[in-house]
Amino acid sequence: MIRVYERKLITELYARHRPAYSAQLIKSIMGFCNRNNPQIGKQHDLLLDVACGSGQATRQFAPYFKRLLGVDVSSNQIRLAKHHNTHDNIFYEEGCAESLPEQDNSVDLVVSATACHRFQLDVFFSEVLRVLKLRGCLALFAYQPPSLNPICVSNHSVRESLAKESSDLFYEFCQVKTDAVTNHHIDSKYADIVEMLPFKVKVHITENLNHTLEWKLDDVIGYYKSLAAYHESMRLKSAKENDFAETLRTTLKKSWGVMNKADKDVSVIVDFPIFLVMGSGKKSQ
Repeated sequence: MIRVYERKLITELYARHRPAYSAQLIKSIMGFCNRNNPQIGKQHDLLLDVACGSGQATRQFAPYFKRLLGVDVSSNQIRLAKHHNTHDNIFYEEGCAESLPEQDNSVDLVVSATACHRFQLDVFFSEVLRVLKLRGCLALFAYQPPSLNPICVSNHSVRESLAKESSDLFYEFCQVKTDAVTNHHIDSKYADIVEMLPFKVKVHITENLNHTLEWKLDDVIGYYKSLAAYHESMRLKSAKENDFAETLRTTLKKSWGVMNKADKDVSVIVDFPIFLVMGSGKKSQ
């Protein structure tokens, strides 16, 4: 797995600014899991969250499993996940997608949130088949860069035009310029990954899973600074170029006519387009 989120700064930004996922996404995954492995009135035994980060997604599955294990290659991510953990049934440890730390035929559900596009997928899928129970399921999900609707702009028709312009700008800033493979996976909403799934049943959902939030501009900039795209752009920038986060901030504020306002007073509706790939019914390895 490519190690992106190792340094303390980026992991702290990740923990602070990455949103949770929509309730509809969790409902869709658990519905699929329950249909394939019914547990009437009972919790499932074990969930494995691969590349769990600081635990945003792991925590959302806590009510449905007796035990949940989140693994990540980053010791800083695991440190923060443990720090924020308030659930007795959730555990975290260092581990990677290509060598999952669970026994054969032991896991009910493997999930990975906004991460599998960086895995060595053939090795990961082999490991998933090894650890999943016979009726176990896999769920891979992520989101594209969010659209931005500047509700700080009072004129509705102007705001609609600015929303598209701002969303297009933010999309460009969120591209990882040195990682065409990741950009392709995200742009295709994992359409190429679903074809690779080693399962008899495959599901690909790209609509009605969005997560919509009202943020302030400082939340938007904090989210951008938590992305690999930002840190890679900063690594490659020339000495004459400004900090990309500051360029984004200034461009948005000028466009919205709010240069005289503090970021915490500039309201924005952000809408994350979430997509989901699921598989069940293990094929022979």
